[in-house]
Amino acid sequence: MLEVFICFGPVASFTASSVLAAIGTAILKNIRSQKELLFAAFPMLFALQQFFEGIIWLVIKNGPNETLLRWLTFGYLTFAYSLWPILCPLSVYNIEYDQKRRKILRRLILLGVIASCYLLFFVIKNPAHTIALPCSIHYETFVVGAPLFTGIYILVTIFPYFISSHRSILIFGIPNLIFCLVAYFFYRAAFISVWCFFAAVLSITLYVFLRKLHHQPILPIPLKPYQN
Repeated sequence: MLEVFICFGPVASFTASSVLAAIGTAILKNIRSQKELLFAAFPMLFALQQFFEGIIWLVIKNGPNETLLRWLTFGYLTFAYSLWPILCPLSVYNIEYDQKRRKILRRLILLGVIASCYLLFFVIKNPAHTIALPCSIHYETFVVGAPLFTGIYILVTIFPYFISSHRSILIFGIPNLIFCLVAYFFYRAAFISVWCFFAAVLSITLYVFLRKLHHQPILPIPLKPYQN
């Protein structure tokens, strides 16, 4: 099993958080348009999410404080369940110029909002149980229709990158899909934790994407007919 070779814990979470915060700060200082802001904010948001999980690891290892653990878990799952289903399609929509693709993205944003509100409702109604596995964390949630909403969640957080007109965004989309599958098949019990960790690390590639984006127009530039 892959768990034998990749083991997660507080060191991994805090290291990822520190690196992402440093790179995220550099990215935010170099954006050229407000339309890039959401993409540029991904590393910083992932840094905060990984910091939450690092604290969760420490609380569990040092003897669980149930109240503190409940609030930390709620904070982490707010990112995982409620933030990313909206921000992923919205960030692609903001930089998209093709109207047909924007129409699809609007529908994905709406689907993401529905999924986000639905998942958040059950996280609030039925507080998650946080369980430390040997090399990962299992967030045991109680969501009615979980398989359906897992599919919707994956759709709205990955598919937007594959329909964007900016093909270089696949530098984030393709590895994200691969690691989603890795997390699902090899870390099923800790799927959300492991996939979020991989996605956090991959968010560094958005720096490369934004650099490429700066060398092409955000909006198409109409060509004037040649005149003698």
